[in-house]
Amino acid sequence: EYIDGEETVPELSISSASPPVASISSATPPPFIPETIETASRPDRDEHMPEPSVRASDEVESEKLKSESSRLSLGFIGAPDLSTVGSVSNLQTPGFKLGFTAEYQLTSRLALSTGVFHSTVRYSDRTQQYSPPGYLNGGVTPEEITGECILLDIPITLKYDVLTYDRSRFFATAGVSSYIMLNEAYNFNYSDQDQYNEDLIEQWEDQTGTSHWLSNVGLSVGYEYDIHPQWSLRAEPFIRIPMQEVGWANVRLYSMGSFISVNYRL
Repeated sequence: EYIDGEETVPELSISSASPPVASISSATPPPFIPETIETASRPDRDEHMPEPSVRASDEVESEKLKSESSRLSLGFIGAPDLSTVGSVSNLQTPGFKLGFTAEYQLTSRLALSTGVFHSTVRYSDRTQQYSPPGYLNGGVTPEEITGECILLDIPITLKYDVLTYDRSRFFATAGVSSYIMLNEAYNFNYSDQDQYNEDLIEQWEDQTGTSHWLSNVGLSVGYEYDIHPQWSLRAEPFIRIPMQEVGWANVRLYSMGSFISVNYRL
């Protein structure tokens, strides 16, 4: 279109050209809402199989309960007893020990135990190893004295597990023992009894009942095997070293042997 010789551009109506607002909003698709995690598909698993974390927790709890319920154990113990005085030599016919022990587990490796053993000990040596309160033979000294004593042995011991395995362990112990003498019997042997004009007493025996507290140091090593979760067997070689003289004859009494015991964990 020309006006006064100039070309003019016709005006357009924006409002008429624009699409209706309602039609634009209706053309927009609704937003996508994903399904929840609970409805998402998961691979199938055995419903009887516990979760790994739950299984580990159960095992830890089981071990905890086991350790708490088995701190105290009782044992029945026996052993041959080889005894001598003065030194570890001149051993006589073996005696024996028989008794009970109670043990409390302080830590996973350390335990404290005590007990009472009924012991028969036999020993013999030259007179210089004996210091009796006085011979009954007018000063005549025997050449040799042989003793047989019945006593109670009361130990207090610390036990440490040196090596541990699934059902067994090697251990070592150290402790002290107290002796209560129940009965003492001695035989006196003379080099030449015929040279004396009087009869010499050859035997002496009495129920003395004397106590000798913390008289011996005890050392041992051993092996323990679990035959059941609550039952075990032990083999335990030991030695007792005197710290003071004991008995009517005032002897320094050495003992050695090997404990064999059956133990029950409460």
